Amino acid sequence: MNVTNEDIKRLEPFQLKSNSFQTGGTIYHYNDVLYKILSEYFFKDEIMRNVDFQIENHIPNSPHIYEKIFLHGNFYGYSMEYLRNAITFREATKYCYDIDKCLGIVHDIYTGVKFLHDRDILLGDVHMDNLMVDDKGHGYLIDLDHMLFPGDDYKFNTLYSLKYSHDGYRNIKSSKKTDNIKVMLCCLSLMFGIDIENEMISSYGIDVESVYEKYIMLVGSEELKNYFCDIIQGKDVIYFDDFCNANDLFCHKKRNLVK
Repeated sequence: MNVTNEDIKRLEPFQLKSNSFQTGGTIYHYNDVLYKILSEYFFKDEIMRNVDFQIENHIPNSPHIYEKIFLHGNFYGYSMEYLRNAITFREATKYCYDIDKCLGIVHDIYTGVKFLHDRDILLGDVHMDNLMVDDKGHGYLIDLDHMLFPGDDYKFNTLYSLKYSHDGYRNIKSSKKTDNIKVMLCCLSLMFGIDIENEMISSYGIDVESVYEKYIMLVGSEELKNYFCDIIQGKDVIYFDDFCNANDLFCHKKRNLVK
């Protein structure tokens, strides 16, 4: 799609509900379609590649990407599906979702995560405002401009690293495991109605030990200690949705909690 500056002026800016919602550009709304005009000047080739991938390979439980936008022959953004009545996970922590609805949302999110991981693609930029839930209880991955393909390494700022001890922060290379830990934090925040991500993350990274302590406090059970340690510190990737499905104790504890 080729546009002019006059075309852009005719579009209506989309009002975002979350002040912390960072899009890397400006979102416009017209006839139930969203148009994202990029503000970033770095890695536009990689962003265009990521947009092409989403057009050619629809990622499950993510907005459909319709077409690229060009201004004066240069890649400038893209058009995408408008998710009606959907809010970010950060907004959703204000509401109470029962465990069964939460598990359905977690499953939706991880369906998209696993689709990408099966193709050796990372989400990279994972946070509470890049996950959404609609009024029917469906979960969505959004804003996938910064997906990391093999060889991308540190091309994108992936928002935060992980801290494994009180000795200091380590800048850990993005991986399927870091994707999983970040998505898990967002899902736990949704389940328990508190913004764990915001509490546990500084400008330097995630304090994994603090996350662990918070998790044990929430579920009130040392019995789940080893399961959670496996996700955080184990060598293999243990996806959080698989963990939930395999551990009735976790779900039982959540059912008996009152936010």
